[in-house]
Amino acid sequence: MSIDKLLDLSTGNMPGPESSFGNCRVQPHEYGWIVFVSPDTEEVPEWLQPAHSYAVEHECSLINFDRDADVDEALPQWDW
Repeated sequence: MSIDKLLDLSTGNMPGPESSFGNCRVQPHEYGWIVFVSPDTEEVPEWLQPAHSYAVEHECSLINFDRDADVDEALPQWDW
């Protein structure tokens, strides 16, 4: 059995609703986006690199960008 970790971030930790996710697999949901994390992913956009690196470092397999999640002050932030 496997239990995966998820990094839960605010959409305020991304530049806007039209942000490019590069080659990352992404699934939109009603209030944001789920990004599938892999250390082998190429072409991670500059804005996503800090969150992606943090997720890889902490063995998270997903990043959930959700409008109701708390903004992580340690990661880049945008007001949109």
